[in-house]
Amino acid sequence: MASLLMEEGDPAEALAYAERAKGRVLLDVLQRGRVDISTAMTADQRDQERRLSGRLAGLNIECHKERLRENPDATRLAGLEAQRQAARIKYEDFQINLYAAQPKLRVRRGQMKSISLEQAGTLIPGANTVLLEYVIAGEKVFLFAITNQPPRRADGNNSEVKPLLTAYTLKIKQSDLANRVALFRNRLANTDVGINRPAHELYELLLGPARSILKNKTNLIIVPDGVLWEMPFQALQPAFNRFLIEDCSVSYAQSLTVLRETINAKRNRLPPAGAASTLLALGNPEIGQTTSKLVASVFMDERLLPLPDAEKQVKILGRLYGRDRSRVYVGADARENRAKAEAASCRILHLATHGILDNTNPMYSHLVLSRSEADENEDGLLEAWEIMKLDLNADIVVLSACDTARGLVANGEGVIGLAWAFFVAGCPTTVVSQWKVESSSTTELMVEFHRNLKPQIDGENQAVSKAQALRRAALKLIRSKQYRHPFYWAPFVLVGDGS
Repeated sequence: MASLLMEEGDPAEALAYAERAKGRVLLDVLQRGRVDISTAMTADQRDQERRLSGRLAGLNIECHKERLRENPDATRLAGLEAQRQAARIKYEDFQINLYAAQPKLRVRRGQMKSISLEQAGTLIPGANTVLLEYVIAGEKVFLFAITNQPPRRADGNNSEVKPLLTAYTLKIKQSDLANRVALFRNRLANTDVGINRPAHELYELLLGPARSILKNKTNLIIVPDGVLWEMPFQALQPAFNRFLIEDCSVSYAQSLTVLRETINAKRNRLPPAGAASTLLALGNPEIGQTTSKLVASVFMDERLLPLPDAEKQVKILGRLYGRDRSRVYVGADARENRAKAEAASCRILHLATHGILDNTNPMYSHLVLSRSEADENEDGLLEAWEIMKLDLNADIVVLSACDTARGLVANGEGVIGLAWAFFVAGCPTTVVSQWKVESSSTTELMVEFHRNLKPQIDGENQAVSKAQALRRAALKLIRSKQYRHPFYWAPFVLVGDGS
């Protein structure tokens, strides 16, 4: 439909149709609120849920123990994986049957209207911002650019500002685009030195048509589509050896309608209840006795080795925000049950640990934390489906881990994974990574990001936006000889409200 409307010369209606198809589940959550399934459960159903989740947690533990052995038993591991998959299916069947038995718990499709062009204009904080939305339509890709332009009036009074929509057709097939995005992302993730040419060519393809509109813009809000969720736009080059992030901040959103409702929900949200703090940070969790004997790793990857830089990172953040405003947990204290219990009463949630991507089952992508041996209901894996059940009041969640921006690219919903789950849990902004990250550069980037973010948290007049705070942190690494390559600074992206 968007393609037909573009052919008929109606870009505004084409954009409206694109918005109708994006972020419908997230909009339903924002419009109606999350349904607390536990309030409608019987005592038997609660007991059954505890047994099923406990069984799943136990199998998770056994699988990870086997992987951590010096010589893992492949046959036993395969058997455990099969049992875990069966336990997952059984738990999911329980959830499905529970919703079927309780009509009021069924997922309700939101009737929220898509954002209008005039409403989109309210998302633009000033003349230096441009909204960019992509729509992939088989043989073509459409780019919609929205800016606020004051009308030119004969009397010189230009106080009235109206949004201006400009649409472009990018002539590239979806399959070709997917190949080019994957190749570029892989080059960055593997520190390939030959990135300048593809970085510039992809800029010309994806942003070049809107060059005149982008001139002098210092803030881009991008709504990707499909494979473009894997594109690190901040690492594209408008000129040879000059990255886009050097000219402007970049943030991402599932749709303009979702972004509008996110901002509205944040304005109406009550402050954190209970013993509120500014920062809750967990880092370098202790993952069993076996891993404590291994040497420190350079990369935060699935081998689950200790992360001394992550521990250093969260301790520095604790000092930055102050002892009275921070709760920092490391090692054995960085427990999964603690994260769940305390996450609702902080403004900033920062998790510096291992992130494990499950592309096949994105709701089982997880962050690895510590667990108490006495707690049979926790496995130390904070999975996406568990995150969705949290009730967060945080302004921002920072996942200082590997692959936390990735997941299953679902039609209309963007990337289903950890960032999506935190959004459902109530957080309007997440900072997540697009590939496996290096620990020392990540620590430097994260500490600098929080230094730039702190004035906003403190309510200072000269504070910069969250997106600008991340940009300034990236610029510090770019200007260093050691970390100039995008591998070190480009993986981290801001999704949601970047203001």
